Amino acid sequence: MAKWSVTYGGKADSELRIAYGADADSPQCAVLHTRDSYLRLSYGRDCAWGTSIVTMPIYWSGGKNHQGVRVNVEWATQGDNLVLTSTGTSKKLEIYEVITLQPPSDQAMVVKVEARTSGTLHLDDRPGEAFKPVFLSSMHISDLDWDCRSVFISDETICFPRSGFFVTPSPVRYATTFGLNGGTSRWKKNSPTVTIELEEPMQIAGWVSGSRKVSSDNVGLWAASERVLPAWAYTIAASGDLDGSRRRSGI
Repeated sequence: MAKWSVTYGGKADSELRIAYGADADSPQCAVLHTRDSYLRLSYGRDCAWGTSIVTMPIYWSGGKNHQGVRVNVEWATQGDNLVLTSTGTSKKLEIYEVITLQPPSDQAMVVKVEARTSGTLHLDDRPGEAFKPVFLSSMHISDLDWDCRSVFISDETICFPRSGFFVTPSPVRYATTFGLNGGTSRWKKNSPTVTIELEEPMQIAGWVSGSRKVSSDNVGLWAASERVLPAWAYTIAASGDLDGSRRRSGI
């Protein structure tokens, strides 16, 4: 009978490693880095690690970008699902998240994130990036070397410029569906396509730096708000789809 397995590993046991299967046939399908809330997902044995989802919010305050909230995690099974309760504090903002993982199936890994905040926080005036409730972090340094091949927002596919905004803060663009297409490059075989499905439309923005290091993420794609949100929710799908823009509500 298939079941979930959760263990700590990595440097200072900072990786919450999640596997699913029966007995010895239990491949790892997710890892949550507790030092910074980065979540990576795998849709199957042939899937490589690729785009990360930063589950804790990122924000600008006091002229500084605050990214990478350390989290404490508890977990339990509910029916067939694994439910993680993740809590973190950044300055005077407290964040509580429920992350529900469905069993991997049909070349896809689906996760629901529900978050809420409490406390006070003064945000800087930075249109399109003051408060980011969900952020995708990945790598694309050339047409040959990448973890993500292209960007999609709703039905539109966007290619990467050499550097700069590929989705600008102005004019404002709103969407419920966005993500990064995976696939196979010279650098990475079978990286997942990662799709975010928001419950409510939000502003979407994205940036790529001119880095040429395959070992460092240089792509960021995110949902944005000009204020601290009291609550939000979204669904993540990591899949073998070559074009995630074809996905719709109900992933």
